[in-house]
Amino acid sequence: MRITKKNISNILSSQQRIAGALLDRGATLNLLKGTNVITICFANREYLWVGNYLPTIPYNVGLCISNKYFVTRVLEASNISVPKSVFVYPNQSNIQSVISELEYPLVLKQENSQLPIASITAIQNYDGLKAAITDMSQHGMGMLLQEYAKGNEYRFFIDSQDRIQILKKTDGLLNAFSENHQSFVAPQVSFTPVKNIHKSWIDFGKKVLNAFAPMPYISFQCITEDVSLPVKDQQPTVIEIYHSASIHYDHSLFKCEKNKLIPIKEQVIDSVVDSILS
Repeated sequence: MRITKKNISNILSSQQRIAGALLDRGATLNLLKGTNVITICFANREYLWVGNYLPTIPYNVGLCISNKYFVTRVLEASNISVPKSVFVYPNQSNIQSVISELEYPLVLKQENSQLPIASITAIQNYDGLKAAITDMSQHGMGMLLQEYAKGNEYRFFIDSQDRIQILKKTDGLLNAFSENHQSFVAPQVSFTPVKNIHKSWIDFGKKVLNAFAPMPYISFQCITEDVSLPVKDQQPTVIEIYHSASIHYDHSLFKCEKNKLIPIKEQVIDSVVDSILS
């Protein structure tokens, strides 16, 4: 099926914004029947786009990013701070001893980030943990249990041209477990673009990007004090790596000029589309 602006709603919602931008650039898009695979034709070249795996994401790197355990190990190997964590299974008999070195509150994450329940946060005690494991085990097997990182939450986007964009989480907890540990609550969450970014965050972002080479860009979530202050005065902790930068698409990129980070006319969506068509 040839994809146009009129029928773009027939593809995955996560694909629609990029698809529209590709059409604006003059690319031809076709959806393969019975799949979520899109062929992108541009300048006599053809690319395959499979679900969340854009042509710019190497398949092996995409698989790694889908696995939260692998992500944690890759970040640690690159000397990037991550929360203390252990790997657990639903019916594991020695969970209490396995988690003995962790401190509450805890975060439970699916090993596979593509599953319906990605994470459960703010688990306060062992009863809450058992209930969380029971609920999450309905959607998969392996789970990553981490200490809850305290501080301000930021979503980063950085590309190989050292252009950065940062959003600050301003409200709520994602997938927090309710007080009686029996059901999920999902308070409203919003992100606000950060206008004052210290230039040292470019190097920090590049360090995360290089850990997943040869990705042309990366989006990640980080806990730290204040991105307007130098990185060296803080202890930033990376808690998530994302396939998609969709939350950033319509925000301006920042680039270092004259020793300061200033906004430029290009948006994050431009960076993503450029990486596909270059």
